Amino acid sequence: IDANYTWSRDLTNAQADYSGFIQNIYNINGDYGRAAVDRNNVISLDGVWELPWYRDQKDLKGRLIGGWEISGIYAVDSGLPLTVSASSAFSPSYNLPNGTTSVFNGRTNTGYITDNAGISVLGNTNAGLRPNQLGDPNTGYGTKIHNKGYNQLWFYSGAFAAPSPSSPVPGTAKRGTVQGPGFNRLDVGVYRNFRIWERVTFQFRAEAFNAANHTNVNTVSTAIGSGTTFGEVTGYRDARIMQFAGKFTF
Repeated sequence: IDANYTWSRDLTNAQADYSGFIQNIYNINGDYGRAAVDRNNVISLDGVWELPWYRDQKDLKGRLIGGWEISGIYAVDSGLPLTVSASSAFSPSYNLPNGTTSVFNGRTNTGYITDNAGISVLGNTNAGLRPNQLGDPNTGYGTKIHNKGYNQLWFYSGAFAAPSPSSPVPGTAKRGTVQGPGFNRLDVGVYRNFRIWERVTFQFRAEAFNAANHTNVNTVSTAIGSGTTFGEVTGYRDARIMQFAGKFTF
């Protein structure tokens, strides 16, 4: 049996090192925040147990009921940070339930996105716009968030809004301010070892990945643009997968 726990923190102002671009070249530290791989908590438990009963399989009874082995891995990880981005010339809906308005600005949409600060990120560049951040997107403010249903809110989308077209200041949203979904997964293996001769063994393997069929959210829409899924769950990790195999050892 083995158990491991890791706590980590990864902060940077150069998310993609030399291959990426910051939002505002005049304010490099404005991009300082959690790195894309900043997974704070990682827990893993694993074990292998060869059942001791009739393990030697020396007689008929031993050959009939001996030779079993089980193993498992249980992993629990906290989520990765998500960064909200924006595309110009759109005024997307917050997608709050029943047309609810944002607690911060009383609107049902983000407002009109423009390159209000003139930082030239709409041309041939990998840099992009960001909105203003009005509050903590990881708090629901009376709206249920962290839903796992498809096209349901994961974070509070009303915490973001377009800067005023007349403002000379770029969007204030930092990188990685949305806490992404974590996951937990149990993988289980059940094996039967058949001792054919002294040095020849056949093993039948039955394995299940995500054996509990836990719903693990994989993707959340963080782009304020022409789409209609801002803030919503849009994809999942694998459901339960099972496989069977045989192996000779000699």
